[in-house]
Amino acid sequence: MNQSRRGSWLGRYVRGVVGVLNMSCREHAELLSRQLDQRLEPGQALGLKLHLCVCRGCRAFGASLRRLRSLTSTLRDELERGEGMPEAVREKISRSIIEKQQKEV
Repeated sequence: MNQSRRGSWLGRYVRGVVGVLNMSCREHAELLSRQLDQRLEPGQALGLKLHLCVCRGCRAFGASLRRLRSLTSTLRDELERGEGMPEAVREKISRSIIEKQQKEV
């Protein structure tokens, strides 16, 4: 890799890290969510990891996102195998939703 390319890559990397470190926790939460669906730029990924080292709230949010993704994946797998919720549970949920909607009107 020639000097020009390396400098260009390094500059983007450093800008990515610094950009993420200057974000609010709300923006970090958005990055955590995006990270579940797509790969972050290397600098962004490092900046996010550094922020998570010092921010308990964002670590907890990230753990919650990963847990939610795991649960929805498990539910999807069960539904695909025909092992979904029992009919009585689905009906109870449907009734609760309808009742809530009627109360809001």
